[in-house]
Amino acid sequence: MERIYDDGCCRTCGNRPRPNANGALVCACPNKRYERVAGVKAMGVEAKILEDHNYRFVTSADGDSYYLGPDNQLVWLYNDGTWTS
Repeated sequence: MERIYDDGCCRTCGNRPRPNANGALVCACPNKRYERVAGVKAMGVEAKILEDHNYRFVTSADGDSYYLGPDNQLVWLYNDGTWTS
């Protein structure tokens, strides 16, 4: 799969969504909320590339899934064909 990098920033205000005091993901736009989306496991060649570079697929206590690299780099792959780090 040819993935597209997505920086995760809001297309309107340019800020990356962050948890507010209530734990909701918000950017600087009024009344805009984001849903948490867990990463997915790579398949085929993509999985081999990550494994060859010592990335491990892990799932956090809150249910998020991502790849953890040898120097604590984090990479998320998403069902929509995007990725972020």
